[in-house]
Amino acid sequence: SLIGFFIFILILVKKQRDGVSTFLIGTFVFINAVFIFQIFLLLTNLKFRTPHFLYLSSITIYLYGPLIYFYFKRVILNYTFVKRDLLHLIPTALILVVFIPVFLLPAQEKLNIMLGVGSFDAWPYKLFTVSTKIISLLIYGALLLRLYLKSKERIALFTPALQGWLRSMVLFVEFYVVSYLVYGLVIMQFIPNRGVLFHIQVVSIATMVLYIGYNSY
Repeated sequence: SLIGFFIFILILVKKQRDGVSTFLIGTFVFINAVFIFQIFLLLTNLKFRTPHFLYLSSITIYLYGPLIYFYFKRVILNYTFVKRDLLHLIPTALILVVFIPVFLLPAQEKLNIMLGVGSFDAWPYKLFTVSTKIISLLIYGALLLRLYLKSKERIALFTPALQGWLRSMVLFVEFYVVSYLVYGLVIMQFIPNRGVLFHIQVVSIATMVLYIGYNSY
């Protein structure tokens, strides 16, 4: 997670040819780093010392797909954004509205939510966010794979290094989609909770962040 935050800063301050694609991939790394950080707080029980971090990463769950998809469109097709592309931000705006009442709760009430006491039922929130994130990732994962396969001839004109970068990122993203699907099924209790199944999506994110960081640095 800390490496991800470092890479986010590095990517933004380093001079790049294209500021738009740099911003997209940098933000993608940042929200992944935040997600890993929340997993860290959960597994170490430090979440009880930071109650206001509750559900923080939930407001970015619908940004993973659009960020990486439009990054590829920008790099491969030199895509220029238009106003209708803002429609991809509507789910993020809606989830923010859904969680605002929770974010405004006092620290003690958030601790009660973590401990499973009190009148607030956290299960519908968890079920909603996990299931809808799976749907979002599947949609954008399919769009990304379709874009990559349809652009094979164009990509063949790129430098070998850029071709390798795009190919590796597609593989990482598609593996992350599958791993989060498994993670989501574990969270929603459709399959038994196993340590490997729970952590595979964190491993995939961490590996992707390290790969992006290595190439950026």
